[in-house]
Amino acid sequence: MKNKKSPEPTVRTIDTQAYLTVLRELVEDGNSVSLNVSGMSMFPFLEHERDTVYFEAPKRNLRRSDIVFYQRSNGQYVMHRIYKVTGDGEQTRFIIFTLKDLRNAIAHNNVIFDTRFRTKQISKRLITLLEKETGIQNIDFKYIDAYITLTVYVLRKMKVTKTECKQLITAYDNIKQALRQEIPGSVWNQILGTATRSNMAALMSFIISS
Repeated sequence: MKNKKSPEPTVRTIDTQAYLTVLRELVEDGNSVSLNVSGMSMFPFLEHERDTVYFEAPKRNLRRSDIVFYQRSNGQYVMHRIYKVTGDGEQTRFIIFTLKDLRNAIAHNNVIFDTRFRTKQISKRLITLLEKETGIQNIDFKYIDAYITLTVYVLRKMKVTKTECKQLITAYDNIKQALRQEIPGSVWNQILGTATRSNMAALMSFIISS
């Protein structure tokens, strides 16, 4: 009786960018993931195709000597050790975790307009920063306007063009008006707040002057 040969393992080629995007989403959802090291930038601490790293979303402010895996503005993912920390790391953490709630709601097709996705108390320091920088008063993360404001503020800090930021606000205004046609005005005001028009006008002014 002849021995049966073991079936050849199936080899699949996966787009690296798509794979890393999936890993990023898993991390943003609170999971820990692993990745084989590719490249020599961390040698001799980590060696190409020999070592595996496990990583998760940071639970504290990043510090000097921490090893981080991040995405550059050109879309490339890299791993490096932090040499120096500048700026207000605490404020950055507030921004990241505030936007994380919005991102998760969008990713899971949850309700967005009434901000029921909010899981944490919003930092007063973050609100003060946004009011000072954008000129919008009484920012309240009970309303989706506040998240649009934060998003645009971050985009401008990342040097996203004024045109693209204006397009975001225009698209948001169009969505609001479509919602306005479907529900009573009193309910619309309750969900979006009575200052949404003036808020977006002020945000447009911020874009122009930033």
